[in-house]
Amino acid sequence: MIEEAEKYIHSLGVYQARVRVSAQTARIEVLLKDFEKIIEIKIKLYRNLKNTVFCIYHLI
Repeated sequence: MIEEAEKYIHSLGVYQARVRVSAQTARIEVLLKDFEKIIEIKIKLYRNLKNTVFCIYHLI
């Protein structure tokens, strides 16, 4: 589950990203230089991750 989410983020062009899980909430950690890219692709991330077992409570 975590590896799958990280591979998806990498496929969107953010290569140094970690997904941390607490209960069923995923937290995505990226380098500061990649933060703008994450904001640009947040809808794609939301759609992909909500189809996994993660519950998404907050995505900037």
